[in-house]
Amino acid sequence: MANKHQLQFKRLLVLGFVIILVATPLTAYALTYATLEHTPPSFSSFDGVLARYLVVGQQVMISSNFTYTYYEHLVDRPPQEYVAIIEVRDENGITQSLSYQSSEIALNDTISIGVSWVPEKPITYVIRSLAVTNFTNPQILTDVKESPIDVR
Repeated sequence: MANKHQLQFKRLLVLGFVIILVATPLTAYALTYATLEHTPPSFSSFDGVLARYLVVGQQVMISSNFTYTYYEHLVDRPPQEYVAIIEVRDENGITQSLSYQSSEIALNDTISIGVSWVPEKPITYVIRSLAVTNFTNPQILTDVKESPIDVR
């Protein structure tokens, strides 16, 4: 009878070690990652007034804020190089404007990226923004954020 209990104890002990070995790296990984996040594109005049709609032929600033956060304590993380891409699509999904700015962002910093644009037709456009590492060997750093805007 003691042998049966000892065998069960050994199995539980081995199972416990397996759980610890599997869970520990996953927990450590979850606490050691960096993210580059950004806000959906917004629209403003050059004096900084946010726009709910745009006017044909009127120049506006499209902007998005990028924030770089690294989740690990006591680690010196180098700045993240990135290329911010801002695309304007018409109502048929055809790209009307494509702009980009390359830069680097320091840990726990926020940078505002902005490009100018002049709408040509009174339709609803979709402005898209995202970031990649570079154009040589691009890796996607952010998800795509979209903002529709009416032009009158």
